Formats: sequence, C-alpha cells, structure tokens
Amino acid sequence: MRSSDAAKATKQMWTRLEEDVKAQKELSNQARAEGKLHKNQRIMKLVLECKKHGGPIDDSKLDLLDKLNYNQVVTETKLLKATKFPDLKMRYRVRRTEENKFKFQKIDLVALKSNIRVLLSPESEPTSDLMVLLAEKLD
Repeated sequence: MRSSDAAKATKQMWTRLEEDVKAQKELSNQARAEGKLHKNQRIMKLVLECKKHGGPIDDSKLDLLDKLNYNQVVTETKLLKATKFPDLKMRYRVRRTEENKFKFQKIDLVALKSNIRVLLSPESEPTSDLMVLLAEKLD
C-alpha cells in the first residue's frame, strides 16, 4: 500500500507541480491575448489615420499615392507592414567609414512610394482585399 510518508510527499509534490504548470499556461495565454489586443488596437489606429487622407491604399488606389506627403506615406507603410508585408523596410543601415560603426537612415519619399507601388501592383503576387485581411487579423 502506498500510504507511507514518502509516497504522500511525492504525491503532494506532483500536485503542486501540476498546479504550477496550469498557472503558467494561464499566464501565457493571458499575455498572448493582451499582445493580440495591443496589436489590433495599433492596426485600427493606423487605419483611422489612413482614412483621414483617403486611404488605406490598395492596388485600386495607387493614384492616391502621388498626393500624399511623407508622414502620410509613412503611416501607409506602417499599416502595410503591420498587416500584409512584415518585411517592408522604412530605414536602411549605413556604415560610417571613420568609426566603422553603423547608423540607420530613413528611406526618402520617392523610394517609399515606389516600394508601395511594387508591392501593391497587380503584376506582383496576388493580394487580398485589405479590409478582409484586417478582419482576419482582428479575429
């Protein structure tokens, strides 16, 4: 019969271990949900900012891109980066020759616009509607 003190202590230890694992899983799920909520709030804030200037831009609204200033194009780029194209760059690394160190330099307006045009052009890989993609991200 397993009723010795050592067996009882082992059972208590396993019970505490199982409770700790369950608590860690709950904390992990809660942190993941908070992260998703924060990301969705950020995306919705970007969508609202883009709607102020007539966006968000998709392949049918590429002509709007010519009318936007630098800050508006950056907002569009942030939205595209957060939803469809996570590898979209807004800065690039430049080496300082005298110190052999690196610094980041912003991409100019013309290059940002051309990057967006290339990514959203119908000739590139097929893209889905931005609002459908946002609905998927919010779920």
